[in-house]
Amino acid sequence: MDNSHRQNVMILKLILSFVGLAVMFACCSVYCNRPAQKAEDKKVMKEHHKRLKEGGNKQQNLKKGEARRNAPKREISKTGGPYFPGLNASDIYLNLKKRGFDCVGPKSSKIGVSWYCQDERFSTRSWSVTIRGEGYSQLTFVTATSLNYGKGSSDEIAREFLGFVASLPYEGAEPAKAKAWVLRNVGKRNVSYRIGAARFELSSNARARILDISVVSDSK
Repeated sequence: MDNSHRQNVMILKLILSFVGLAVMFACCSVYCNRPAQKAEDKKVMKEHHKRLKEGGNKQQNLKKGEARRNAPKREISKTGGPYFPGLNASDIYLNLKKRGFDCVGPKSSKIGVSWYCQDERFSTRSWSVTIRGEGYSQLTFVTATSLNYGKGSSDEIAREFLGFVASLPYEGAEPAKAKAWVLRNVGKRNVSYRIGAARFELSSNARARILDISVVSDSK
């Protein structure tokens, strides 16, 4: 009985040992592989987020492209665009500075950029020029204003100044012709004249003489 009992005990121990080893190997296969599984899960999630991002960017780019296609088209003239062709802001304000004007700019705003030049060396009159556009070489509007504070003729005070401003050196300009038109018409109200891409308009009141020069398209 003793030998038989001892044998049974040894067999039972062996069985328990095999069971323990089996359980240990099973647990090891689960926990040992967990870091690798986590790394694989992270890789899968990263690829998923990448695909989502690429899809979102693609959709966003498609929307941007559609918006650009549906945007209203700006009127472009055959002279090179909706700006004075070949004219830079410095073509105007540097020449004004040589004549004693003080100039500031460019000043940015919601509607573009502007430069402002003024000559107030004399108490009897004030001359000013405003240049507007969308950039240094994308100018759309020039206004020259002469104000008479004295007893002299408003026409005489304004004539040479406005004639000088009218001689803008844009492509297709005729400076002598533009100046001559201004000299003849200073003091008149609401008269206009076109040369190339520019429209010249004169207006006046008791003490002010104003010259507006704007860009026009070929359809106007």
